[in-house]
Amino acid sequence: MNVKRKAADLGFESISGAWIVCDVDENKPHVENLQKWLTEQSRLPRGVVLSNPCIEAWFVYHCANTCSSRTAGSALKELQNKWKQGTYAKGMVIPEWLIDQTDEACLRVQRRRASFAQGVTAWDEAPWSDMPELIAWLDRLRQRRSE
Repeated sequence: MNVKRKAADLGFESISGAWIVCDVDENKPHVENLQKWLTEQSRLPRGVVLSNPCIEAWFVYHCANTCSSRTAGSALKELQNKWKQGTYAKGMVIPEWLIDQTDEACLRVQRRRASFAQGVTAWDEAPWSDMPELIAWLDRLRQRRSE
């Protein structure tokens, strides 16, 4: 994995951790490798963020209470319909207004996940995002660095 190579290049002492962000629709074949990477012994704290079906589902939660899309194509259309300012295009620079909505998006995702049946994960069919866990980790990291 490139994450290992990058960590070695930068030096472990200069890295706070590594996260991989994956769209479930494109990464199901990599489940075993992701699980292996998470369970390997390492000095580097790490995690995997899954967004089902894709990252656009996570962005929808910045614009609406729920995401109802189960495919990447429908999530993209749903996001484009709910996008607040201008037009969304894949790969675009994330606008400031979207970043400002992150706390509310995290709450929406957590409420939505709480409504799912016990044992449901990102790999199941329901729209899902693990981004709140990454955001919480980044917030803790920012607090430590500002102390």
